[in-house]
Amino acid sequence: MVLENLTDFESSKNHWGRVFAFGFFVNTVSLVVASIIFEPAAGLVALFLVSAAAFPLMSKIFEAEETIDVSGGGHFLERHGKMLKIYSGFFMGVLLSTSISYFSMDQAHANDVFSFQLSALKSSHIGDRTTGAAFDASTFNVILVNNLRVAFISFAVSMLFGAAAVFIVTWNASVIAVFAGILAKASAMPLAGYGVVASPLAFLFGLFSATGSIALHGIPEIMSYFVAGLAGGIISTGIEKEKLNSERFRKVAKDGVILFTIAILMIFVAAAIESY
Repeated sequence: MVLENLTDFESSKNHWGRVFAFGFFVNTVSLVVASIIFEPAAGLVALFLVSAAAFPLMSKIFEAEETIDVSGGGHFLERHGKMLKIYSGFFMGVLLSTSISYFSMDQAHANDVFSFQLSALKSSHIGDRTTGAAFDASTFNVILVNNLRVAFISFAVSMLFGAAAVFIVTWNASVIAVFAGILAKASAMPLAGYGVVASPLAFLFGLFSATGSIALHGIPEIMSYFVAGLAGGIISTGIEKEKLNSERFRKVAKDGVILFTIAILMIFVAAAIESY
């Protein structure tokens, strides 16, 4: 595959920008191809194309993580920090590409291409919740159950299908990106008097407004999905490469369980923040 050769694990693990550029490029190409061939469901088809392009890189991440766990080198965060950085770079690349695509399309076309993302936004009510003065227990429970479900799905898909969990990362990035695009479009008219810089200003305003409005709870929430997916992928690779009753596999499983526990704790923190 040509696209997967644009980056490799060894060069990516130390260069966040390279993974960001990879995510941006493959997502842009996938959206163009999907819009031409599968317009009624282009936003969803593009996610599958992006996931397919990123699959080899993510597979190498899980293999490297499993090897690191077996060797036991370095402390826990040192062993897994670079892999989470790769995930975040890819996520941000997809987010920026999708938000630019949504903003640049006329509304009717954007509604067709991103119909699934728009439906997800409507059902989740992102942006509708306002900061309150007191903790809302019922809201906390709803958010907690939903986010735990996504984390468990990320973990289970990674453990059963390995790097296929990158689809969940890409999906979350695309939904947030469409939210940013909506705010950017809403800002375009008030900024029309600024001439040629009106569109870039509107896009930047929408992007920062969207990410800023969800950053406090969104960062631990999204990171928890990364960590849950990483945990499942490590265990999956361990099952594939090691004997289940061996000491090597126990080391891998231990780190996987720790990572998944961290993901669950992050979910609780994110839900508590979002409920205020």
